[in-house]
Amino acid sequence: MGRSDRNHRNNEVSFGRRPESSGLAGIRYELLSVVHTEDSESLLTDRQRECLMVAHQRGYFEVPRQCNLTELGDALGVDKSTASETIRRATDRVVAQYFLSSWIVRPRYTAQ
Repeated sequence: MGRSDRNHRNNEVSFGRRPESSGLAGIRYELLSVVHTEDSESLLTDRQRECLMVAHQRGYFEVPRQCNLTELGDALGVDKSTASETIRRATDRVVAQYFLSSWIVRPRYTAQ
């Protein structure tokens, strides 16, 4: 197991558990943000919601993809880099919400 694998596994902390019992004793970390909402409408911006919906409808998430970022950007009226950034930020919010609702936190930390 490589060093990055060990560090990644040591990052996982469940709410309600002390750092000592989760393998994080002696590791300093800063929780940058916690976002939790029961209101799915406020999770994403209108633009993020639109981009994810269009990406899903056009098969961007299918394997193999049914459209690429250039085509998706054209459909949304934006550059492919803007489409990519918006989809990545929206996906990150959805995934973070999933982990928070499962009571899993992956803090960013710095070693002492």
